[in-house]
Amino acid sequence: GRKAEKKKLKKDHNEELGAKQRNPKAFTFNSAIRAERRFRRTQDLQSKKEHIPVVDRTTLEPPPILVAIVGPPKVGKSTLIHSLIKSYTRQPLSSIKGPVTIVSGKKRRITLFECNNDINSMVDIAKVADLVLLLIDASFGFEMEIFEFLNICQVHGMPKVMGVLTHLDMLKRAKKLQRTKKLLKRRFWTEVYAGAKLFYLSGILHGEYLRNEIKNLARFISVMKFRPLTWQTTHPYVLADRMEDLTPPEQLRTDPKCERSISLYGYMRGIPMNKNSYIHIPGCGDFLLHDICFLPDPCPLPEQIKKRSLIEKERLVYAPFSGVGGIIYDKDAVYIEVSGSKTNKQVFYTNEPGQDLIRSLLETRETINEKLAKSKLRLFSHSKPMYRCFQTENDKLIQAKVKAALRAIEANKDTSKVDKWSDCSSESDEEPNEDESSSKVEIESSVPWDNTGLDESSSDSSDTEPEANTDLNWKSNLAQKAAKAFFERQSTNANLWKQVYGIYLYFKTSEPTCSEQNDVKQDGDVGGLFTIVKEKQENILKSKETLDGFDSSKYVILQKRDWSCPEIQDTIKDCFVTGKWNKGEDASELLKLDDMDDPEEELFGDFEDLETGEKYVSKDSGGGENIVDICYTYFEIKLTLSNHSRWCCFDIYIVKPPQYHPQ
Repeated sequence: GRKAEKKKLKKDHNEELGAKQRNPKAFTFNSAIRAERRFRRTQDLQSKKEHIPVVDRTTLEPPPILVAIVGPPKVGKSTLIHSLIKSYTRQPLSSIKGPVTIVSGKKRRITLFECNNDINSMVDIAKVADLVLLLIDASFGFEMEIFEFLNICQVHGMPKVMGVLTHLDMLKRAKKLQRTKKLLKRRFWTEVYAGAKLFYLSGILHGEYLRNEIKNLARFISVMKFRPLTWQTTHPYVLADRMEDLTPPEQLRTDPKCERSISLYGYMRGIPMNKNSYIHIPGCGDFLLHDICFLPDPCPLPEQIKKRSLIEKERLVYAPFSGVGGIIYDKDAVYIEVSGSKTNKQVFYTNEPGQDLIRSLLETRETINEKLAKSKLRLFSHSKPMYRCFQTENDKLIQAKVKAALRAIEANKDTSKVDKWSDCSSESDEEPNEDESSSKVEIESSVPWDNTGLDESSSDSSDTEPEANTDLNWKSNLAQKAAKAFFERQSTNANLWKQVYGIYLYFKTSEPTCSEQNDVKQDGDVGGLFTIVKEKQENILKSKETLDGFDSSKYVILQKRDWSCPEIQDTIKDCFVTGKWNKGEDASELLKLDDMDDPEEELFGDFEDLETGEKYVSKDSGGGENIVDICYTYFEIKLTLSNHSRWCCFDIYIVKPPQYHPQ
C-alpha cells in the first residue's frame, strides 16, 4: 500500500546520507570560542591570497628580468654569476664585463648584473631591479652594506629580495651551523618580511658552487613572480648593455675636452619614451636625446614553444663586452669573428647596422694599388677631375723649354773655340766630367715630372758628341760659360714655391719693395686659398721671447731711502698725531678756541651728591691737568724705524690715564 512505499523511500534515503547528515547534533562544535578562532583563521588565509587587481602593461615580448647580485666585497658575487651562466647556457665565460642576458626558459629571459660596493650603484640598482640576490657571509654575519641596501630599497619600492648564505663550509661543527642558519633566518625575516626566501650554498668545489644547489637556485629564479613597482611603472628607463663613442677621432685629438656624442644600446623598460625628451645618466647629468631607433632583438626567445624544454641551440647568451657571440667591442674598434671555411660561401645579409660595410669589404676584387691608380681628385666643383697620371699644359711647356736649353748648351759646346794647353794633369781631365754630370743632375732634379724627354735629349747629346774629341778645349771662356749656364738654369727652373704661395715674406732677409707690400696688402689671401702667416709667426716668436722676461706683477722699488736719517724722518712726521700740525688742524688748538668762545661753560660744573652730602668743585683752567689733556694723552703712537729693513714698524702703546679724584 501507500504506507509501505513511503517507508521504503525513507529507508533508501537514510542509507544515502552520511553519519553527519543523519545525526547533526552529534557533530556540532563543543566550544564557541574555538569555532570562532577556526573561522577567523580560515578567513585570514583566504585574504592573504587575494591581491589588488593591477593592469598588465607588459608587451607581447617582455624585456628580460633584471636580476641584481648585491653584497659586501669578497662574498662570492662573481662566482655566483659564473655558476648561474654555466647552469643556464652550458658554456662558461672567462671574464664578465657589464650585463649578461641569457634565455632561461621558453617565455623568460634574465639579465644578470653585479652591483658594485658603492652607495651610488646601490641607489641605481634598487630602482630598476626586479629580483635581488642578497649575498650574506654566514661565517661573519650581516654587514653594513646589507642594511644600507635594504633601507635604499624601501624608498622607491621594495623589489623581490632573496637571501643567499655563502661560506657555510667555514663552520665545521654541525650544531653551530644549524644555530647560525636559524639566527640569520630570523634576522633576515625581521629586516625584509616574515617568510622571505633564504637559500643556502654549502661550499665551493673546484672554484664553483655545487651543481645541484645552483640548479635549485636557477629553478627558484625561473618560477618567481614579480610585483610591478611604483617607480618602474611611472618612468621610462634603459639599462645599457653597451656604449659606443661616435665623436670623430680628429676632434678628440685636437680638443680632448670637447662635447661627445655617444650611442647607448639596451632594452626599453617601463613606460614608452618620447623621442625629443631629456634623459638622466647617473653620475653625468641631464641630456637631450637626438634619436631613438628600434633594433632587432640580439637575444630573442625561441620561436616554437611546443617543446617541453629548450635545446642547446636555443640557450642563447648576450654579453657584448664579455666577448660572447663572435663580436668583441673594444674602445677603438669592433672585432668580428669570421671562420675561414665560411667566407667563400654565399652569405645572406640582413638589414642590420654595419652589414653594408662588411658586404663592401667582402666583395672587393681589386688591390689597393689598382684603386689608387684609378683614383681622382677634384679641387673645385666646376673643374675637371685630376687623375694620378695627369699632366697639365704648363708642365709640357716647361719640359719643352728644358729640352731647348739642353740643345743650346750642346750647340754652344760644339762652336766654342779650342785652346791648346801644353801642361795638363790627369786630375784636371776628370773634373770636366764631374761638372757636366753635376749640371745635368741639377737640370733633371729641377723638373720633378716625366723624365722621358730628358732621357731622350741626354741620349741624343751623348750620341752627337764626337768620341775622338780629346783636345783640352774646356778651359776656354770659363767665366762666360758659367754665367751663361747660371742664367739659363735660372730661366728654366720652375719656382714651385713662388707659383703656389706667391710672395712669401718670411724667408726674405731684405725688406720688401713698395710694389710687393702693395700686392700683399691688396691680396691678403694668395690665390684666394692660402693666407700669409708672417705676422702670426712674428707674434709667436715675440711671445716666446717675453716668457723669460721680468715679472711685472711684482712691486719694484726703484729708489731706496735710509729711514734712519732724521731729515727723511721729518718728511713723514706730520702724517702722525705727534707731528706738527697747522693751527686749523691741531686738535688742542681747536679745543682752546672753543673754550675761549664760551669761557663760562665748563665740562664739569659744581654739583652735590644728595646721598652722601659731598660737594664737588671743578678745577680752574690754570690749576691742573685738564680732562682734554688727559683724553689727548690717553693713546701714544710710537714709531720704530728698522735699519735692516725697508719697511716701517708701528707699535701702539696704551698709556694709562691719570686718575681723576674729586675734591
